[in-house]
Amino acid sequence: MDSPVKGNLRGTYARPRTTSTMSDVATLERDESTNGRTFAAKTGSAATEPIHTAMPTLGLSIIVKNEAETIAQCIESARQIASEVVVADTGSTDGTVEIAKSLGATVVFFPWNDHFAEARNAALAPITTDWVLSLDADEELDRDAASVIPRLMRKEVAGWVLPVRNYTPASEIRAGNAVGQPNDFRHRRASCAGSYFVYQKCRLFRRQPNIYFTGRVHEQVEITIREAKLQLRPADCCIHNFGLLSPRIAMGQKLIYYRDLLRLRVQEEPNDFRGWTYLGRMEYDSFNDRGEALRNFHRALELNPRCVEALLFTAMIYLDLGRAQDALPFLDFNPPDDASALQKQKLLGDAFSQSSRLQDAQTAYRQALHLRVRDPELESKLGLIEVRLGSTDVGIRRLEAAARTSPTKADIHDRLMKAYIVASMLPKAGSAAETLATLAPHPGAFLRAASIWAQVPNWQESARLLRQGLDLFPNAMELQGAYSEILAKSGL
Repeated sequence: MDSPVKGNLRGTYARPRTTSTMSDVATLERDESTNGRTFAAKTGSAATEPIHTAMPTLGLSIIVKNEAETIAQCIESARQIASEVVVADTGSTDGTVEIAKSLGATVVFFPWNDHFAEARNAALAPITTDWVLSLDADEELDRDAASVIPRLMRKEVAGWVLPVRNYTPASEIRAGNAVGQPNDFRHRRASCAGSYFVYQKCRLFRRQPNIYFTGRVHEQVEITIREAKLQLRPADCCIHNFGLLSPRIAMGQKLIYYRDLLRLRVQEEPNDFRGWTYLGRMEYDSFNDRGEALRNFHRALELNPRCVEALLFTAMIYLDLGRAQDALPFLDFNPPDDASALQKQKLLGDAFSQSSRLQDAQTAYRQALHLRVRDPELESKLGLIEVRLGSTDVGIRRLEAAARTSPTKADIHDRLMKAYIVASMLPKAGSAAETLATLAPHPGAFLRAASIWAQVPNWQESARLLRQGLDLFPNAMELQGAYSEILAKSGL
């Protein structure tokens, strides 16, 4: 009879591995003829290449619960390079375990205890290979991994930080300080995605006792690698994550559950700034609770005043609230990398713009563009500042180019409309306002576009837009009143 994993696994993987320790960690189901090590050969793929003894070996580690729809694709994505697969099942009832076994995986049964790191460590303990690749069941390795990862494993480093692409249905997305990128359709499973954002995680690391996961939620191996003074390096071999393409109801339930786990984490580890930072991000990104997010980020900064993520998010929230002067002190730091420097300059530009410090805003946006050459959003912000500073032709050209590059981005068209108004180019401002009303229709947008045309004056265009707005919003009193006023003034 199968028996569950026993004991507290938070530090299990940190101990030297012995037979007795493994039996305490998990009940394993192995194919005795292979001892669970020959996943690639066992599944019989014609595409599998032999792994020579001189080549470092790789084991795939996954935790699952009811992932029957995705587990096969996850395992298949590592077929060419993984000689061993361990799946820690936390209570599946949908056939996930049977599918994993049919693909040659060793299955570990781990009763779920609301602790992701302990589950991850249960999936690490049985692995016997030189290196470990940790994936979620709704993830797949990139198609280039088979040629890239073997080279990475020959390097004298402890772990590789891989970019994880998180696909989302939205065409435009901002996840904290990560800006979404348009879907490039690199993976067929992401064909329905509008965009993706990238975060960096150490998913490929050496199998050794002092490298293991920590954290009830947002678990990671980076902490133990750094504590052991071992080397982490970035790698350009991405992982595709499809979790955000789940149905909205299921995703909403998952977010609430993760927030509950994060709240439990900060109660258990109140002096760990990382937990407070994670919780702040979730309150801000997923629940739009700026007050609670600020409280969490301030607590993180009390524990670690140099936490760049907390600094950036705090400034971001103050800017959302229109409190530029409160944001500026949190942007007074030396960025540790280009990504942080880019976000800092963007936020500085926004803060200076809110404060009417136009020259400083221009400098900040230019520095941001130096770090990220192609960014229509930044170009449009700089273009509006240039128009406000009197460089009308340069700014208008910049804004028009940004609008052509991103024809569906409402914020860019809004800045273009404002620039036309500043430059007294009212007919073009009216056209831009109409485009904006089409992209983000609501009564106020049609009323604004009609008002601009009334100032030209062009009563016919103004009346046409108001009628168009009333077709969409027939009960909008402000549109009804404006339409009657236009008819009275113009005699139409």
